[in-house]
Amino acid sequence: MAVRHVESWRCCETDCEPAIEAGVPPGVAGRTSFSRTLLMEIVQTDNVERLRDIFSEALGIGEDQCVDSLEYNSIPEWDSVAHMTLVAGIDEGFNIMLETDDVIDMSSFGKAREILRRYEVEV
Repeated sequence: MAVRHVESWRCCETDCEPAIEAGVPPGVAGRTSFSRTLLMEIVQTDNVERLRDIFSEALGIGEDQCVDSLEYNSIPEWDSVAHMTLVAGIDEGFNIMLETDDVIDMSSFGKAREILRRYEVEV
């Protein structure tokens, strides 16, 4: 999920929708005030987990292996076919379309995070 731009980052009993849109669970959003920083951290954590899920699914590896130092061709599972599956998963999972140069440049999990930031995805 890409970060959504919301009008208000504060949540109270009467105005919870912006916090819910930003990824705060509805039950929590209804009874607590959140700062913009906290909400960005929640969304960022959610996006990193989403990226780990995509890598794990596309490469057929455990999420614990999806760390910044994981590199293309460093494991047998990350070959050219899996790379394209990974690209499709990122496109769909973050509702973006990676440019060809970014597809070629995505050489590690850490690099994928860097590339996603260019598409305004907080990871």
